[in-house]
Amino acid sequence: MQIERIRTRAHELQGLEVMRLAAAETTSLIHKPFNEAWAEAIMLRISNPDEGHLAGWLALSSQGEVCGVLFGYTTRSISSGRVMAFDDGFYVLPAYRGSSAACRLMQAYEDWAIAERNAEQIAVCVSSGIRPEQAGRFLNKLGYDAQGVVYARMREEE
Repeated sequence: MQIERIRTRAHELQGLEVMRLAAAETTSLIHKPFNEAWAEAIMLRISNPDEGHLAGWLALSSQGEVCGVLFGYTTRSISSGRVMAFDDGFYVLPAYRGSSAACRLMQAYEDWAIAERNAEQIAVCVSSGIRPEQAGRFLNKLGYDAQGVVYARMREEE
């Protein structure tokens, strides 16, 4: 298993494909419908070194196939000014769940958040509806604790 930071056009295209698959599996309305133009624009920003507060990683199998992706960003707390890292997409293809892909993606995310962004808090949201209990157990094993619950409501179309 190999982890690569998204920095090239080829990586962008691979990341987009995994994002499409994740959107198809999610039960969260915030991720639907998949907006190709928006995802493409964000992918360009993630691969741009001038956008240091955004980053993304691909997990590649030993055959070079993309098997997972994680996107992260940093921001400062409005109350403390501390740098906080958040994920905005973390997905491993079903065939690779239970492999080292998720652990390796998390390690890359944490390394970036600490070394490059000086984050004091690193967060991972489990809001897609994809195997939330398993995701919670996985994150607990990595030392993460639940910090609340996300409640969401979509605006009704007129």
